[in-house]
Amino acid sequence: MKNNFSFRAIFNGIFVQVVGSILISILISIISRVILSGQGYTEDEIKQFFISQFDSVLFMIAGMIPNFILAAITGYVVAKSAKTLEFWHALITIWIVALIYYGPAIGRAPGWFSALSILGITIAALSGAGFYKKRKS
Repeated sequence: MKNNFSFRAIFNGIFVQVVGSILISILISIISRVILSGQGYTEDEIKQFFISQFDSVLFMIAGMIPNFILAAITGYVVAKSAKTLEFWHALITIWIVALIYYGPAIGRAPGWFSALSILGITIAALSGAGFYKKRKS
């Protein structure tokens, strides 16, 4: 019986998530710093803004959107790498990523944020895998 599980697909997905998250974080940080500096914030106030980011519901929701897009891209990459069991590979990958990213933040972030983020990235990753499967057939 052939083994349909692909560790390479999982690794590719985690790699896409990690690199993508780093790039998104840098981009959001730069944009936020430019906007806040333009509004007259001092360097100390900008640092405090990032420290207290979970105090702003708007900032938290805005931060979810790029992560959902990245999760969809991850699901697509995982499905393309897996060749079979695309949805399962995408699901396993995104839950590993959720454990890595949201596990340490559970005490700092509100529960609704963690739950909505995990639900959103799960749906996005499965949508990305589904998009690949649809294009493949």
